[in-house]
Amino acid sequence: MLRRKITGFIPMHGPVKSEDLMRVYGISRQAAGKELARMTDPGLIRAAERGRATRYVMA
Repeated sequence: MLRRKITGFIPMHGPVKSEDLMRVYGISRQAAGKELARMTDPGLIRAAERGRATRYVMA
């Protein structure tokens, strides 16, 4: 369910970082990171900018 929300959120708001998901969905940093990693592995999203604040976009 969170995955579906995230895939709807990214196209509307552009590149997102885990902090954005924490704020919008009220989840922990660990939960946001795990969900982003789960979505990156099958290629649903990809890291657009890496570094201290990695931003993700739709693949």
